[in-house]
Amino acid sequence: GNAVVLKTAEQTPLSALYVASLLHEAGLPDGVLNVVPGFGPTAGAALCSHMGVDKLAFTGSTGTGKIILELAARSNLKPVTLELGGKSPFIVMDDADVDQAVELAHRALFFNQGQCCCAGSRTFVHESVYDEFVEKSKARAQRRVVGDPFKKGVEQGPQIDGQQFKKILGYVKSGVDSGATLVTGGERVGSRGFYIQPTVFADVERMR
Repeated sequence: GNAVVLKTAEQTPLSALYVASLLHEAGLPDGVLNVVPGFGPTAGAALCSHMGVDKLAFTGSTGTGKIILELAARSNLKPVTLELGGKSPFIVMDDADVDQAVELAHRALFFNQGQCCCAGSRTFVHESVYDEFVEKSKARAQRRVVGDPFKKGVEQGPQIDGQQFKKILGYVKSGVDSGATLVTGGERVGSRGFYIQPTVFADVERMR
């Protein structure tokens, strides 16, 4: 097989390094997996521009994806696979088991503090079960336990950094300003760290 160079996200290098240590312990030959922590404009750009790299795969933002395509084209025209996130809708029809739908929608949205490239942050619900779904979604979000993710029973930890924390609170403000109904949440939890209340909007008419 081909050797792999894994450039970690600057916010989360330790998880990839730990996986690499486990693979080394399992007997993976040296040089098959190479982990390179660093920042995008330096380590990432060097990797994308390197003439010895034959293929790129990236998961992240659209803006960064455009830069990667440009760097790949300017070097050896290496093929690129991009996964730039999405807002795949979660659809609940009138014959659905509402309790199950609420739980599935809750997990789809709040998994990993919502920091998931395929998070189900848009939910479309049939009008005949809409009010029931909203009320039960509110109750489920309010039961969600926020705190130290290493403690038993905690369902939601902090956002990855201050930048993401501020971005999410900005999205909450945008939702309110756009006329959507803030059903629950929308505030930080505590006075330290990057914890945010599980947040649910209803009556959303405009999506950005």
